[in-house]
Amino acid sequence: MPKYDPVPETPQLPAAPSSVPEPAPKDKPMTTDVPEDVQKAFKLAAVFHGITIKAARPP
Repeated sequence: MPKYDPVPETPQLPAAPSSVPEPAPKDKPMTTDVPEDVQKAFKLAAVFHGITIKAARPP
């Protein structure tokens, strides 16, 4: 039977972070992160499919 190296006594997982990061705000407008050309393409696609922007957005 093969011999194995001894198992280290140190913990395998890193220590927990000292502080918890703050969650991103949920009321952030969609247009702040989306480039203008993508916004226009999204609006055009919504019109093409006969739906509103609000109906096309995820909940």
